[in-house]
Amino acid sequence: MNSFSFTGMDLIETYILDTKIFSDERLYRLLLGKMPAYRQEKVRNFIFEKDRRLSLGAGVLLAYGLSCRGIFEHQEVLLGDKGKPYLSDSLFYNISHSGSKVVCSFSDEEVGVDIEQILPVDENLIRQVSVSSEQAYLLQLEPEVQKQKFFDLWTAKESYMKLLGTGLSLLPTQLELSFGTELRIRDAGKQVKVCFRQYPLENYCLTVCSKKSDFADSLISLSNPDELEATFS
Repeated sequence: MNSFSFTGMDLIETYILDTKIFSDERLYRLLLGKMPAYRQEKVRNFIFEKDRRLSLGAGVLLAYGLSCRGIFEHQEVLLGDKGKPYLSDSLFYNISHSGSKVVCSFSDEEVGVDIEQILPVDENLIRQVSVSSEQAYLLQLEPEVQKQKFFDLWTAKESYMKLLGTGLSLLPTQLELSFGTELRIRDAGKQVKVCFRQYPLENYCLTVCSKKSDFADSLISLSNPDELEATFS
């Protein structure tokens, strides 16, 4: 992973932060104090510490990614037709979190990202989010391979739905994924022209979806406490 870099808006860039870094209470308070008022309130409104850390992590990634582009988060956030937030006609972002990790993707076009912690799966869960062809593929795999492929499928579908900004109006079982040298997806039986990029992570699966294929080669990790502190000081 790259650390604290910016390659330009021609590429779809995805930033990642592990909120375990906020076990440093001094760093947590410093970064929280640098967030916009609405983000501070949002963080403090969560009951559980895990959720407060995830919300702060989302704010840090968003603020850092925007500052790299000469933009500050207090500018007006716009909403698309389906309620998906964006910042201008040429800057779009999407956020996801799971376990202790938060990710944020930036693009000059609509983008969707999903991260999921890899956990045990059973047949019932597979059947809840997949169609018959996907089930036939997944259920014949060895358990460890099945688990990885299931989360490949799950994050691909979620990232596609987040690209569209459909929310709950589109169900995972309305989509069909084809596994091969590259992921392909069918929506309502029709092949959709979108691109996926999956980044390797230990114990997590992360997929970014876009209508263009210009993905950055690696994730940008905000993992160094000293660099984080210096960036937001």
